[in-house]
Amino acid sequence: MPKNKIGVIEKTGVDAEGLEIFRVRVEAGTREKRAAKRVTIHGTMRDAHAAASMLYIELNSSLSERDIPEITLNQYFYGRFIPAPEKEGKTNSTIDGYVKNYRKLISPNHGERVLLNLDETNVRNLIEQSGAPRNTMRTYRAILNRAKWDVFMRHKEVG
Repeated sequence: MPKNKIGVIEKTGVDAEGLEIFRVRVEAGTREKRAAKRVTIHGTMRDAHAAASMLYIELNSSLSERDIPEITLNQYFYGRFIPAPEKEGKTNSTIDGYVKNYRKLISPNHGERVLLNLDETNVRNLIEQSGAPRNTMRTYRAILNRAKWDVFMRHKEVG
């Protein structure tokens, strides 16, 4: 039963379609006032981490800056960033472009970094060393702006 910084993810089996089944549990709050949410996910471990991120967001809808969760860029991208444009009615080609650019240009080097630990120098270096700096900058800017809006980063200019 792996425990990450957000919650507990337990693999419980495989469904009829061959997808893994995960039980995800997230708790938040203080000792006096604790809240918990659970969900079952049919998919990959990445899907389970994304679900944990979403549950954490739901439980902590009014975070102060000192309570910003330490989630990785991958967890944020798949758990919060990608579902948002889908809900806003963005076209599939826009979403596919974000996913393609993220997987190819950003995730290999920065995907496992904690959002709060990203600094301007690291982001600029990745963009400058990228094979497609314009696409990298456009995608990274969209992700970081949304992360600031969702209060997963401090409102300091990056990128």
